Amino acid sequence: ASAGFAVLAPNFRGSTGFGHAHCRDVSGDWAIGPDDSVAGVEHALATYAWLDASKVVGLGASYGGFSMNYLNGNAPKDMFCALVNHDGLFDMRSGYWSTE
Repeated sequence: ASAGFAVLAPNFRGSTGFGHAHCRDVSGDWAIGPDDSVAGVEHALATYAWLDASKVVGLGASYGGFSMNYLNGNAPKDMFCALVNHDGLFDMRSGYWSTE
């Protein structure tokens, strides 16, 4: 990132890279990833005074896209000025046939 942008890229529970148990942590509780994202944003804003809390944007693909949908209705008020869902699940019933 450049030109005054900062990127927070959390490797929340449910993502790959930390073993099978870490990846399976979201089974049965898909709110874990979005909750980790909120905690990451809160930590970054508290740690880096130069970050502008009024310009936080969330972006996610696949499970991250689902997370953006979840955050749209469940994140703290005014935490995100925009959320972008790329290839995320909108209907859990239709997703049943492609996961878990």
